[in-house]
Amino acid sequence: MMVTDTPVYREKVEQGALLLRLAETHIRFGHFEHFFYTEQHDHLQHLADKVIEWHFPQCQQAKQPYLAMFERIIALTADMIAHWQAKGFAHGVMNTDNMSILGQTFDYGPFGFMDDYEPGYICNHSDYQGRYAFNNQPSIALWNLTALAQALTPLIVRADLERALEQFTPRLQSQYSAHMRAKFGLVEKYPEDSAFFNDSFALMESEGVDYTRFFRALSCLDSMIALRLLICL
Repeated sequence: MMVTDTPVYREKVEQGALLLRLAETHIRFGHFEHFFYTEQHDHLQHLADKVIEWHFPQCQQAKQPYLAMFERIIALTADMIAHWQAKGFAHGVMNTDNMSILGQTFDYGPFGFMDDYEPGYICNHSDYQGRYAFNNQPSIALWNLTALAQALTPLIVRADLERALEQFTPRLQSQYSAHMRAKFGLVEKYPEDSAFFNDSFALMESEGVDYTRFFRALSCLDSMIALRLLICL
């Protein structure tokens, strides 16, 4: 990070700085939106072609390469959000310009990790309405994917886009459940898992339990004590 003498006026005057961020790609949802809303559809198609060539070459053999690309972006985004929710990570500024096509945590500013379990945790001090609160991240991700779908309408039939978007929530729930079973040390999958998770979260919230420390402490217990603890919860 390089610091300059240029003043930056926020809540207080701070020094200006340039932070270099590295990523596998800097292509975002917003790049597709730019070409769509400026009616540069040739550039939109060219961008999609390059994204497939550079990042999703397996989509080139699909019957509908652009749709296959979009479905891949949906899956990667769902996997990323599942990781965030399981780890207690809050991005802070989830607009379409901050969403990577590769489902990578990208271009975050005032990010944060929950301490005490608080579903409505807001890490961005300027997010007064809690749009990007921790528990809103799955729905915001779906909203952003819907915005991307709109931008891809010159390339993909709308009905196909809508069907593809229906894959997001089941994928997210499946990945999230797998992460949470691993955190709780549950080997088998049962229909009651979701109810167990929700009851555990409710207890953490009511008691002000530190989210990360809870699972760290749980990993230190021997198997018999852990089993008794889970039964009591």
